[in-house]
Amino acid sequence: MTRMPEFSTLPSKMPCIWGLLPAAKILAFGLVIVAISALWRLCRRTEDLGLAGAATAAFGVIVAPHALVSDCALMLPLGVLAFRNAKLPTWLTVLFVTPIPTLFLGSSLDWLGQLTLVASVIAFIVTAGVGSPLPQVSNVIAREVEVLTT
Repeated sequence: MTRMPEFSTLPSKMPCIWGLLPAAKILAFGLVIVAISALWRLCRRTEDLGLAGAATAAFGVIVAPHALVSDCALMLPLGVLAFRNAKLPTWLTVLFVTPIPTLFLGSSLDWLGQLTLVASVIAFIVTAGVGSPLPQVSNVIAREVEVLTT
């Protein structure tokens, strides 16, 4: 089964930025920097640990230098949380949680699967981090102290 071309480890079959842009290393590096800043902004602005963890796991897949189709399972928690995010179009969320992008990775339209997965993760991270207020450090500390004392 591992010798089947659908399960190839070629860069054209990898669901990550480096697989999507194997020849354009500078462009891929720039996209990774943009994605890192979007993830940092999301993690700074959210108090939802599940959202931050799911976004980080999915982010890890799309910026990894080598990822396989099986690594897309790490994106599922983010897909589930995407349904709660009203800022994303419903069609993008549905496309992200279905196996359609991974099926494209096993076909001659592998670039379409890569583009769908990478764009979906970045779009979710960017839209989830926009508009969320930064919590005041004193409020967070006061809340933690209150939880510890009760």
